[in-house]
Amino acid sequence: MRRTRLVALVGVVLLVVLAGCTGSPADEPAAPEEPNTESTETTTTLDAVDGESVTVTVTRVIDGDTMEIEYANGTEETVRLLGVDTPETTLSRVSPDEFTGIPDTTAGRDHLFSWGERATTLAEDELEGTHVQMVFDPDSDRRGYFGRLLVYLYVDGEHFNETAGRGLRPDV
Repeated sequence: MRRTRLVALVGVVLLVVLAGCTGSPADEPAAPEEPNTESTETTTTLDAVDGESVTVTVTRVIDGDTMEIEYANGTEETVRLLGVDTPETTLSRVSPDEFTGIPDTTAGRDHLFSWGERATTLAEDELEGTHVQMVFDPDSDRRGYFGRLLVYLYVDGEHFNETAGRGLRPDV
């Protein structure tokens, strides 16, 4: 009799624990909205991102999607913008096969090179020497293939990654 009660008690405890672990769809956070890349009026606010955030200073723009930042304690890192892929700014490293619709011709390479330079100029104008909010995507790896931090940057509450992505599409 005592053994039966113990087995029943263990069963009830397991059911309660398992019921608490499953949750319902209403308990789960909503999936983040995809950025609207069609409109220049819509931006993602910092409040809409639920990843870890820290204020840093952009000390150097390497190119349109890669920067060096400095934390308040003086530690420096290289960061790569999530969701942004700009062409290289060295003509010999420009690769048309990375960009759909760009022909592998001298004109195509020149076009990509120009696009990369515009992206770098925009990043320099908007970011270099500026305090920004650096946000990590909780659904992304912290570091990329080359060891750079993968981040979103916000300047005065505006999502720079979206700004860069919208403003720098190549015109073929």
